[in-house]
Amino acid sequence: FREYMSYEEDQRKIRNSLIAESRAEGLEEGKNERNKEIAKDLLEQDEPIDKVVKLSKLSKEEVLKMKEEITPHREYMNYEEDQRKIRNSLIAESRAEGKAEGLEEGKNERNKEIAKKLLEKGMTIDFIMDTTNMTEEEILKLKEKG
Repeated sequence: FREYMSYEEDQRKIRNSLIAESRAEGLEEGKNERNKEIAKDLLEQDEPIDKVVKLSKLSKEEVLKMKEEITPHREYMNYEEDQRKIRNSLIAESRAEGKAEGLEEGKNERNKEIAKKLLEKGMTIDFIMDTTNMTEEEILKLKEKG
């Protein structure tokens, strides 16, 4: 009975540790997103860049980039300028899409790493599913690969 309690306690500790780690990551991402919202609002109100940097806690470079993105402007452009802007826009969109895919892939890879560690520690499939949001099939594949 004591061994069972120790096993259950170990599972609980690991789960709590993983939850705390994930919570900290989410908290940091949430703060960063909120800082960007604050900066955007201030820039739309034409507040000085230094004030936006101070209040949003973003770097001056980030704020200037945001300002460039939201400042409405359309000047006469010749064909070459149009093509350059279109190309740069496509590159930026492609990078954003790639970054989003990479972020998702990174999260999935991290879940796999966590699942492998939990399997090594003898945790139950149900516990690993709850902790990583992976399917039973995905976890069993990892277990087979060993």
